[in-house]
Amino acid sequence: MFMLPGHGTTAVNTYDRETYGAEKVFPDAAACGFVDPQFYPVDPDIGRFDYYFGQAAPIDQKPGTTGALDALADAMVRPPQDAKENATNPPVFTYFGQFADHDLTANTDRESGISIIDVPQITPLDRDRVRAQVQNLRAGALNLDSVYGGGPLVGPFAQKLQDALRFHGDAARLWVGTVSDAGFGNVRPPHDIGRDVLRLRDLLRRGLVSEDELRALPADLRDLFVNPDGSIRVQRAILGDMRNDENLAVSQFHLAWVRLHNTIVIEARDHPERYPDAPVNDRDGLFQWARRMTTWHYQWLLLHVFLPQLCDPDTLDDIRRHGPRLYDRFFARNTPTRPDLMPMPLEFSVAAFRFGHSMARDAYDWSDRFGRPEEDALLPRAGFAELFRFTGGASSPMPLPGGGNAPSLPAHWPIDWQRFVEGPKSATPDRATRRIDSNLALPVNDLVNDDPSEHGVLRHLARRNLRRGYLWPPKRPRLSGRVGG
Repeated sequence: MFMLPGHGTTAVNTYDRETYGAEKVFPDAAACGFVDPQFYPVDPDIGRFDYYFGQAAPIDQKPGTTGALDALADAMVRPPQDAKENATNPPVFTYFGQFADHDLTANTDRESGISIIDVPQITPLDRDRVRAQVQNLRAGALNLDSVYGGGPLVGPFAQKLQDALRFHGDAARLWVGTVSDAGFGNVRPPHDIGRDVLRLRDLLRRGLVSEDELRALPADLRDLFVNPDGSIRVQRAILGDMRNDENLAVSQFHLAWVRLHNTIVIEARDHPERYPDAPVNDRDGLFQWARRMTTWHYQWLLLHVFLPQLCDPDTLDDIRRHGPRLYDRFFARNTPTRPDLMPMPLEFSVAAFRFGHSMARDAYDWSDRFGRPEEDALLPRAGFAELFRFTGGASSPMPLPGGGNAPSLPAHWPIDWQRFVEGPKSATPDRATRRIDSNLALPVNDLVNDDPSEHGVLRHLARRNLRRGYLWPPKRPRLSGRVGG
């Protein structure tokens, strides 16, 4: 299990580096600078990255390219405009895509090693070097390890956090966090307080970790949980992938899968005659059974709802009938040693799947407290920046209106999912994603939770994407000419 606090920051190795020497560390620790690629084992417990089109001609290196990419990135960011920006997709698809991305890949957006982009000028790297040193910290499969934990590195502290994902009172269920009373009541349903992801506050309350233990962690890991003044960051999310607390929308989406797992456990116990294969009297067995059921629901929704909503229907139908011919050729060149380790094309992870960034809105009709009807709301909309403040990674997490910070999500901030899944109507045209195009919402020009960095790149999403695209992938004209081949 890796601590992946957010985009643009380095993955944190949870091993005690004095106890585990470089020769005993798994290969993805190179993302942290702890091991040289020469120590890679033959069969790493992770997926791998490679190029679809690794034999394409080297990319041109021209003076001024970095500046031109930055200018293009600035031009892509647009202020809110008219209804033409609205798509027909419900807003949930933006964050379903982000969640799936975190489930499939990690380590393509780290500001470390060979992926450093906060520099005056970008120099494209040799593809063989990228192949050797960029490892996927995920299995490359849609397996919900971002919810259930896992990964190749499980040091003693990470193991403790991963064990804590299961509810201490019933090991068949996952642990759900609770909201904090901020004096504004609860959103619907009013008596459901399990509306937040698990946070460090919950582990401290149960005595599963101590403040002294947190302060004694290695510096890079300690910084995730201890503030510069020595106080404990009790709001830090405890998740299989901390990136799923990057913004409140993806955090609430993550929580939905945790709650689905628990609902499946309860349903199996209440109606054992309907689920004869569910080991209802074995908590460990029931946990694994519910995990499998939850994963199947997730995969079904991706195939039958997410992809049909966003993809060209003829292309999708062709792939379902005849298979992914382009990926089949890639897979044949990168056959994994285990069937659950799927190789991942860099062109997909670093470029193609980032289309979802254009779908994010400046603000959302979030709930009756931050949306319609405006006359009764605290704010007319939940702004994009607010969704980043109500996370464990914010500089001042979970702010309260009267000052101070709540230890978990304030009770008036959970999402009203009906507004995110039903889609736009004539009276609610903004209950939609933005169009999938080359334009990005204005707030992605300044991602408040990310490192401001020396050259300001890491807070500017479009600059990050274009710079890393120039750093790694093959030449675009050759790529566009071969996709249909």
